[in-house]
Amino acid sequence: MILADENVHYSLIKELRNSGIEVIALVDFKRDLKDSEIIEFANCKEDNW
Repeated sequence: MILADENVHYSLIKELRNSGIEVIALVDFKRDLKDSEIIEFANCKEDNW
C-alpha cells in the first residue's frame, strides 16, 4: 500500500491503481494537510492494515 500526498501527480496514482497497487491518495480526502496530520493519518491507517 502506498500513501500519496498531494505532491504526487494524480495520473501516477491512477496508473498505480490500474496496476493493482493499493494507493491512498490524500487529495481524495482533504488538501493542504499539515505534516503532523499526514503522519497521524498514516498511523491511523497502519493500525487497520
